[in-house]
Amino acid sequence: MWHKNSTDNVLPEGVRPVIKTLIGFVYGSESAEFRSAFGVAESVSRLRDATRRHSFGVLAEQAAAGTVRESRVRLQRVIPMVGNSFKPFFIGRFEVRGESVYLTGRFTMLGLVKIFMSIWFGFLLVAGITAVATGQGSPVLILGALGMFGAGVALVALGKWFARNDIAWLSNIIRSALGAQPAIVGTPVNAAPISLIQATPAIPMVLRVTALILVFSGAMGIWSAASGISSWQAGPGRSVITHFSSGFRRLGKL
Repeated sequence: MWHKNSTDNVLPEGVRPVIKTLIGFVYGSESAEFRSAFGVAESVSRLRDATRRHSFGVLAEQAAAGTVRESRVRLQRVIPMVGNSFKPFFIGRFEVRGESVYLTGRFTMLGLVKIFMSIWFGFLLVAGITAVATGQGSPVLILGALGMFGAGVALVALGKWFARNDIAWLSNIIRSALGAQPAIVGTPVNAAPISLIQATPAIPMVLRVTALILVFSGAMGIWSAASGISSWQAGPGRSVITHFSSGFRRLGKL
């Protein structure tokens, strides 16, 4: 006779909650449903106009980018010069219920990221359990596996922390395009609306900081080149490099 918890009995007692937590940590998602004030065709058109087709062309300001079709909607928040594999994507589709049109879906990480992290965590769990069960694993090997396991958890957690406002931001873009308030499951999405002007500044802070760093690096490069200029002369069969005796003479040769 099959019991519901028969597979759980195979695992050690302390491993079960770890695996369940990992499943929610990696595969967790937040359901979302937006009611549109327009028909299907116009809803698709308005959402497509409010987003970009590809993330590669987002250079000056952050934007929502991805696929927008009636049967397939996949959107992400793209911030120039910022990459985050662990950010949430909205994946859903348009549905017609009676006289109303809804965009239903969920916010979750991409499937490829989930597969990669599953391989990472799965390999370390199997290796660690096998080493402990057989007694053949050295303390260094076990500590190394625990360290890599913790590094993977920290990596995912850090990526999710950096993307903590993406769900609310994307929801505001979708809500504005469809002209209606969303009915969304999840506290982060139900937060106060975000102003589109504030959400999409003309020049993001990361771009400003990068520009300042480049300007500073360029100025330092010019000064370094100016202070290191030497007098070069070519002679028969050889060249002679003579350093100037003073900075004024160096700068005068520019």
